[in-house]
Amino acid sequence: MIKDKSNRLYFLKNNTDQESAFPFPFGISLLFVTFLVLGIFTFAVLTLVAAKDDYTMSRKSASHQSAYYMACNKAEDRIAALNRKLKAAGGTGDGLPETVSFQTAIDGSTTLSVTVQAVDAEDGDTVDGDTEDRETEDGDITPYYEVTQWKVESAGEWSPAQTVPVMPPSVSAD
Repeated sequence: MIKDKSNRLYFLKNNTDQESAFPFPFGISLLFVTFLVLGIFTFAVLTLVAAKDDYTMSRKSASHQSAYYMACNKAEDRIAALNRKLKAAGGTGDGLPETVSFQTAIDGSTTLSVTVQAVDAEDGDTVDGDTEDRETEDGDITPYYEVTQWKVESAGEWSPAQTVPVMPPSVSAD
């Protein structure tokens, strides 16, 4: 054994090679870099998982919105057809119901429920007194159906997309 100037012991092999007690040197900087790499890797994995979940959620939302707007277009087409029939009947509504309710499927679990009611053109009943857009060239008021209900309803029972097994079924909660 040999002591150096700072009073540390060194083991010498053949009086020229120095060997430490560890097979490779551990230092503060190596530990710091190791934890830094582990931290960066952990945050990278968490970011990737969050981005994948956000992407999946946005695709589902876009799909649902597209289906909703397609159902809205179908409902508006049906209302337009009812308005044409009411106009063809001359506003008397002969053979046409005063109130019409129908549903349009959005997707497998929701529907668009619409209720329309015929507006009495003879009495001048209008929505907020607005008759300008319904007047014809000869001054007559065009009869139309007014939307009284427009809502999205669930068509079935809700079930979660996935479950998280918190406790195995064999264990009781007592």
